[in-house]
Amino acid sequence: MSKWQIIVAKITALTMLAGGMATGQVVLAENGKSNYRIIIPTDAIPSEHYAAEELQRYLERIGGAKLPIVTDKEPMTENEI
Repeated sequence: MSKWQIIVAKITALTMLAGGMATGQVVLAENGKSNYRIIIPTDAIPSEHYAAEELQRYLERIGGAKLPIVTDKEPMTENEI
């Protein structure tokens, strides 16, 4: 897993979040709780797992809530990253 892949994954996730903010307020966590979850492919490669875990750690530091990491095999919901 290269550092470049991890950086690209993080930038992609943050860009997706910023896109949602342009149309209205996005609250990922409030009072240590979140309705959001991080989605990875069922056949995710190790760098994708790592990137999801890194995103999870940073979002927990920022918002106080640990977002679950689930695969795309789970039914879709409205609040997904």
